[in-house]
Amino acid sequence: MQIDSTLKQAYVETFFYIDQTIGFSSFCVITACNPRSIILSDEENLRRNSQLESLLQLNKTLRLLAGDINLEWSEASYAVEISLQNGLDLAKAFDQNAIYYVESGELYLAFVTGEIEKIGKFESKVKPML
Repeated sequence: MQIDSTLKQAYVETFFYIDQTIGFSSFCVITACNPRSIILSDEENLRRNSQLESLLQLNKTLRLLAGDINLEWSEASYAVEISLQNGLDLAKAFDQNAIYYVESGELYLAFVTGEIEKIGKFESKVKPML
């Protein structure tokens, strides 16, 4: 699977809209929405995220939105205290291209193909939930 440069740039430019502090230092940000970047209906995305949420019940989680700077595009997502490998396994199970991984405040973009790119400080990509 090859990710085109426009899509990759959209991943890098994503912000995280949260309404409370994330209380864990290492976590993944994952969604089940829009598998392989194919736009699904709101109802289908809600169904898929409900399935994902049921798998995350035993982990510390926080709901958030991942989206562009103007929230013209966003996906309901979860910050979840799991390992990078477990996050990638879930991403593969839900046909996602990539997830975000945060460790000690550093934000990484991790593709299911194995490529990992450091983006920068997680806090620089956090915005308050509107």
